Amino acid sequence: MLKFLSSMSVAELLTTLAAWGGLMLGIYNIWFEHRLHKTRLRITPLISVMTDDKFRVTMTAAAIRSLTGEDREKVRRFGVIAVGIVNLSEFSVDIREVSFSDQQGDRRSPVRFLRFSAGTKEGKEFFNEDLLRFPVRLASHEAITGIVIDLHMNKDGFSKLLHWKFTKLRVETATGDAFSADCETLLRFLERANRASDESSR
Repeated sequence: MLKFLSSMSVAELLTTLAAWGGLMLGIYNIWFEHRLHKTRLRITPLISVMTDDKFRVTMTAAAIRSLTGEDREKVRRFGVIAVGIVNLSEFSVDIREVSFSDQQGDRRSPVRFLRFSAGTKEGKEFFNEDLLRFPVRLASHEAITGIVIDLHMNKDGFSKLLHWKFTKLRVETATGDAFSADCETLLRFLERANRASDESSR
């Protein structure tokens, strides 16, 4: 390679470098153009808990694993499934449906979605009842977080979802694009808590 380069004149070398630079710039422009027109959502399954001072705190599975003692027990007893949705697209996106689904997304169970208010205090979100009516428009880079409420109205909800293998939270847009994230760890965490609560009450 070095021998080949040394055999080239300065003009030939500059021409070759310019051609490679143009090629790389062209590839970047194609990628950037694709990014501008591609729908991108980030879905984050969460567990949400209401604190004693009426604030709502959300945690990922990783954060829950680090809890110990009373904090962990409180989450197990009072936690509910929530989901965070972020529109990473460069344009507004209409959300048509939030659901639990199987791994392939072929079977799904739509849910109602109770959004948190945007207000925060000391890093905690205020909890105001705001039942979303789909479709819901998210501006570019806008984020919403809310509770999946139907699941918690059914005593055996967690067990049924696990039995049906509905272990993904799925978000579908008005254009038919679907995005999902695995929530099996959170479902099993809360299902064990419900089962333990039932056994202790007998």
